[in-house]
Amino acid sequence: MALHPKPADYDGFYFVPDPEDDDSTQFQYFTFNNTETRGLKVKGNDFGDLYHVILFKANEENVPMLDENFEAVFSDPIVYAKNLSDMSIYGCILRKTNTSPNWIEEYLTNYKESVKMYLSES
Repeated sequence: MALHPKPADYDGFYFVPDPEDDDSTQFQYFTFNNTETRGLKVKGNDFGDLYHVILFKANEENVPMLDENFEAVFSDPIVYAKNLSDMSIYGCILRKTNTSPNWIEEYLTNYKESVKMYLSES
């Protein structure tokens, strides 16, 4: 079993269930190179850092719909995301900083616009 990156090695990641393997999840990690975008980490607790969690699930027409949007403390958010793979849930997890709410707002706005365009084309 391959080891995954430590939370200190990334700012966030996108995850989707692996279409080839029901018991697996595909991850795309990202880091912010710009310190202004990265911001200052918001303190979690002794267990771990505080993260934004955005979860999507496809509706009956297979259109991704926002399922959950919350904050949580994780020692390792990858473990949490892997446990969602068998429920066909996918999303984005981002470490909370003083600037991350702006990133999350833009991410959700872009998502809503994309879904709106897709639905208007249907």
